[in-house]
Amino acid sequence: MTGYNPKRVKVVEVADPGRVIEPKPAAKWRVCAQKPRAGTVFDASDELRLQAAKKCP
Repeated sequence: MTGYNPKRVKVVEVADPGRVIEPKPAAKWRVCAQKPRAGTVFDASDELRLQAAKKCP
């Protein structure tokens, strides 16, 4: 997440991708997927989207 503007980082629930999760309760959750994918050329204007769950499907 380094380099991304915090306002452009969204953490969403795997079971409900439209629901943004607050960071504190999600601290013990696992990141199941992310967009852009790891290894993608960095672009600070991209929106970083993490899908998280207590247990990945």
